[in-house]
Amino acid sequence: MKALRVGLTLVRHGETDYNKAGLLQGQAVDSSLSEAGRLQAAAAGSYLRDVLFSNVFSSDMRRARQTAEEIMQQNSSCLQLQMVCDPLLKEKSFGVAEGGRVEDLREMARAAGEPFPDFTPPEGETPDQVKLRVQQFMEKMLQQIGAEHWPAGGADVSSAEGGPDDGIGGLHAHALVVSHGAYMCVANQTVMVGGGPKRSCRRRNKWRKSTNKKSKNKLET
Repeated sequence: MKALRVGLTLVRHGETDYNKAGLLQGQAVDSSLSEAGRLQAAAAGSYLRDVLFSNVFSSDMRRARQTAEEIMQQNSSCLQLQMVCDPLLKEKSFGVAEGGRVEDLREMARAAGEPFPDFTPPEGETPDQVKLRVQQFMEKMLQQIGAEHWPAGGADVSSAEGGPDDGIGGLHAHALVVSHGAYMCVANQTVMVGGGPKRSCRRRNKWRKSTNKKSKNKLET
C-alpha cells in the first residue's frame, strides 16, 4: 500500500495586546489581534500566497481564526476551502495564571523548583495533557485528509497537490494549521520528532511527515 504523504505548514497567531503587555492568555482570554498582529498575519499571508493548500485548520480562538482568515484571503488555493476550527488546537491552559504576567508564572516555576516550560500552575494543563490533544488532532486531521484526498488503495505521487516550484511537490495534501505558541512547542516535539500520532493512525494511513522550509514557518510574536 502506498504511503499518504501530507505536508504541514504550522503558523502561530499574530500579536495581541496581551502578548505586547507580557500577559498570559491561555484559554480563558479570547483576545483579538492587535494592529501589529494584523500586519503580521498579512505578512504571513503574503509569504504563503503561492503555496497550494488542500485543507485549513485553526484553533477556535479568535486570535488564531483571524490569522488564518488573513492568510486564506491572500491565497487563491484557499478560495474554495472551508476553515475547520478545532478546539483541540487551543492554546495550553495556564489555569490560575491566565490573565496574569508571564514573569509571574516564571516566578511560580522557580519557587516550585521546576523548569519553566514544564511547570503546570494550579488548574492548568500538564505537558502530557497538551501532547494528548496534539495526538488527537493529528489523528482526526489525517482521517479527514485521507478521506478527502486519498483514493482507496493509495494514489501515485504524481497526483499530489503542489507544483514544481512551491517546495511541496510529491504530496497528496498540504494542510495549513494555525495555533498558539505553547501548544506548538509541544506539537513540534510530538510530531516533528516522531512522538505522534499513535500507532493506530500509522498503521491505517501509513502517513509520512513532510518537512521543508515552508512547513517549518512560524509567525513569531
